Amino acid sequence: MGLQEVRWADSGELRLDGYTLLWSGPTSDYPRQAGVALAMDRLTEKALISWHPIDSRLLTATFQHTMGLLQVIVCSFHEFHDFISFHFISN
Repeated sequence: MGLQEVRWADSGELRLDGYTLLWSGPTSDYPRQAGVALAMDRLTEKALISWHPIDSRLLTATFQHTMGLLQVIVCSFHEFHDFISFHFISN
């Protein structure tokens, strides 16, 4: 599940109650605004190949899927509707 306005500084991973949160936020020099995160259960985390925090409004993650690779993009823009994008990449 994609989350917005997380407001955590920098980027990182947090395990909590059987879930893993990957987040991308502003550097610690800036006010705690914006920030996006991806919440995953254990099964989803096992399929995670890589993830990249881009900035405080964008992160990407790649998962192994039975049909190939799944690219997930979590982003947040105030001017537009927030969205999560899923892209299948076949082998």
